[in-house]
Amino acid sequence: MARVTVEDCLEKISNRFELILVAAQRARQLARGGKSFVAEEHDKPTVLALREIAEGCIDINMLSGKQRKPEKEEIFAKADADLAAGISTVREDDMVEIRRATTQVEAEETVESNIDDKE
Repeated sequence: MARVTVEDCLEKISNRFELILVAAQRARQLARGGKSFVAEEHDKPTVLALREIAEGCIDINMLSGKQRKPEKEEIFAKADADLAAGISTVREDDMVEIRRATTQVEAEETVESNIDDKE
């Protein structure tokens, strides 16, 4: 089994926060019975999702099917700038905003998934 690293995945999805969202969404799809694009090798859904991203089988556009919202873009860009500047800690108020944005995106995806399931 080849080991997958975050760095491998960041070559495909450069924003760490988007990477987490895409990997989490894909892992949920796999856990619900979705077909893997890579050999399963007894891996858990989270590892499979990361392997799919690292191998280029999955990207942000394939999963979301739509553009990101501008207000989320600003939060993600700020977090990436902090990481690039070498800031090792994120201020608590920034973390609250990141969590809020992540929770909202996940809620929207759940609603969209439920709508798609009913159609």
